[in-house]
Amino acid sequence: MDEEIIELYGGTVTIRFTEANHAYWLTHLNGKKLPRMKRLTGVTTLIDIVDKSKALIPWAVDTAVEFIRENQALLNDKNIDSNEIFEQARNQPDEQKNRAADIGTGIHTWIEAHINKQNPEMPSDPNVLKGVMSFVEWVETNKVKLLWTERMVYSKKYGYVGTADLGVKIGAGVLKGKTLMGDVKTTNGLYAGVRLQTSAYLEAIVEESKEKYDGRIAIRISKESEEEYIVRMEKKQARGKLKNGIPPYQIFEAVYLDENSTDRKEDFAAFINAMKLRTWNKDAERAMWQRNR
Repeated sequence: MDEEIIELYGGTVTIRFTEANHAYWLTHLNGKKLPRMKRLTGVTTLIDIVDKSKALIPWAVDTAVEFIRENQALLNDKNIDSNEIFEQARNQPDEQKNRAADIGTGIHTWIEAHINKQNPEMPSDPNVLKGVMSFVEWVETNKVKLLWTERMVYSKKYGYVGTADLGVKIGAGVLKGKTLMGDVKTTNGLYAGVRLQTSAYLEAIVEESKEKYDGRIAIRISKESEEEYIVRMEKKQARGKLKNGIPPYQIFEAVYLDENSTDRKEDFAAFINAMKLRTWNKDAERAMWQRNR
């Protein structure tokens, strides 16, 4: 099992990270070894209390239905077991999510190696290559200085942990002169959860290091080609889910999350509320389970 030992807060805090189960363990606090390691909760786990199922369930249903529609002729073929078609349709959402995860991992891995000056080879997967080239173009156009990548962060005050993607200094463009903490997403769109996640990471960085940041930036890299995007949007349009036409395709976007001076503060307050809601939910479920025994 691959493990990583990270010292924070001037060596007074030690965290052990195990890659296999993506687990963070607090082993030393305030310079003292704990009698027993403490399992820490990651930021992404804490914000999972924000229900995403409302959007995911219709997507999964649409994906399965679309597969059946595209293979409808096979259902009428007496030589083919229709149950196999339905089983494949049922697996379509998971297959698409797994492919997207592979693309995201490939892009993140290449960017990390690039930042660490390891001269990684250009990816052979065309989707990963598109994302990588878009990132490189953004760096060159905006004269971005890459400060760090894959940085473990921990808040002693609030007790959460996580790994931030990167820190950057912008040398050109509308954000010239700003030092930002960034998060890279390989997805078809940015969602509100990125505001909670980045606010928590940046708060922990500032708490530990007192470094100065001007805000946060969310970097989105599309996991689909323009052709795939158009096909997907045309299907949505045909089902009446697009009222204002098909939005322009964007393979890459870098979104500054702190246009207003209060954005970061408000986002972090919402993150703390998500932490409290998760704690309440666990305690309430435990109480109800004990009551119903």
